[in-house]
Amino acid sequence: MAGFSVPSPYLLQEFNIASDGEGERLERPGEAHFQHLVAEASEGDVYAGPGANFNTGFEPNSKKYDITLLLRCREAMPATTQPTEVSHLKFLIVPGHGAEEPATERDRGHEEKDRRRDRDRKARRKEEKEKHANNGGSSSRGARDVADIGSSETLPGHRGTSWRGDDERDRRRRRGKEEKAGGADENSGGGSNPGGRQVADMGSTEIISGFQRGTCWRNIGKDRLDVIVREHFSLSSAEILRVPPGHYVHQAGPAEVFVSGQAKGLQRMPILPRGWVTVDATSVGGPRYLEVVRSARWRVVFSSGSTKGDVVVRSGASLESREVAVLFFGTVVEQTGPHEVFEDGIERMPIVFQSREPSSPSEERGWVTRDATAKGGPRFFAPCGDTEPMRPPTQTPSSLASDFPVEPREPFLNSHRSAVAASSGGGDARGAPYEQSSRAPGSRNW
Repeated sequence: MAGFSVPSPYLLQEFNIASDGEGERLERPGEAHFQHLVAEASEGDVYAGPGANFNTGFEPNSKKYDITLLLRCREAMPATTQPTEVSHLKFLIVPGHGAEEPATERDRGHEEKDRRRDRDRKARRKEEKEKHANNGGSSSRGARDVADIGSSETLPGHRGTSWRGDDERDRRRRRGKEEKAGGADENSGGGSNPGGRQVADMGSTEIISGFQRGTCWRNIGKDRLDVIVREHFSLSSAEILRVPPGHYVHQAGPAEVFVSGQAKGLQRMPILPRGWVTVDATSVGGPRYLEVVRSARWRVVFSSGSTKGDVVVRSGASLESREVAVLFFGTVVEQTGPHEVFEDGIERMPIVFQSREPSSPSEERGWVTRDATAKGGPRFFAPCGDTEPMRPPTQTPSSLASDFPVEPREPFLNSHRSAVAASSGGGDARGAPYEQSSRAPGSRNW
């Protein structure tokens, strides 16, 4: 490659070297620096190995330079202007690309717009109140309409309509406030609130207000009807268990009542720890299943014949948990939460009971086995009225046994009596054989 006969005008400008256009140079202050680069390149920096096809000579006087000098000169050159070929194109230069300033400015604009809208709305409301006061405070519909003309607020009975062109978002917001206010008025009167569900082939529901989580309900069904607990709200969902007559359930959330369709008037309620039950079906020709009670009271109806106690109270739901007390036949206790059903069918429940110590009449807590018939054991507790006082038995077990007969389970009782007899050496045989088994890993809480 032959050397350049005439240096580029850009190169001459960079090193402040003037040219008369015909290759003749004019002296400028940058010429000394240019000559210094030429001298450095002439000291052996030029590549002249195999394959070199350019002039390795160095003739500044004839304006011939090698590639090494040109590359070193290029390092000091500033960015050139746009070439002629692309000068007609438009380039978008974004100095702060990715920064949040534009978005922030836009958000501030929206916020300012919302503030202005709120100020205008408050001013209109104040004006409406003044107009209403000037009309004598009449509560009639006509006076209210006159006071509200010219405002952008939606009048009762004119849902979705505004006197001035407010946007749809403001109208939805006002409708929500009106419905919420209406719901609050209904709550104070014990009514029901919207917000239920639509059930196929049954109708739509509404939420019944005034519930309290943990409220105790008792099965009062006639003809000894069980209350069926189902997995979900639907009456066609899977059955979990049945609540016998007189037994209790604890409310988990607001009940729902059907307000339309074939099941209009039917009430369903969620219970702890899971499941749904029917509270009242009288509107569809069925019975009322549940009623609210103050507390769930149970009486010990099992007598082991041992002077050491009839029912073991443990610190937890597990049959392996620590023993904290024993209960005697006839003792009344109060259930404090939902009971558990083990995988083997044993039912246990949390209770609070009155201490038998005269010096310490405080209440104690624990877990007891309510029903062990699934394992061949007895039924330890039977429900009693919620007005029954919670106290230890004042009668001897023998005198109470005739009042509360228990259907005997001979296989279990025989093994239990054997265990009691074995306790004569000082051992504690109050724990029945079923208490020796641990809770199954897959047990569920009902």
